[in-house]
Amino acid sequence: MAARLLIQYGGLTQREAAEHLGVKTGAAISIRIKEAEHLLKTSVRWRRSIERVEKRLGSVR
Repeated sequence: MAARLLIQYGGLTQREAAEHLGVKTGAAISIRIKEAEHLLKTSVRWRRSIERVEKRLGSVR
């Protein structure tokens, strides 16, 4: 989820997010983002947590 937030709110590319997170490739980030999106669709608890984070990040913009 950190990768998704770095890309969305930090303006980073997948490759840049990978570098910041210590992941080897942007493709690995893509896979993690897809997994996170699945969690957002299937887990109410996860979705609420992310919504709170995004709300805070949105107010910082």
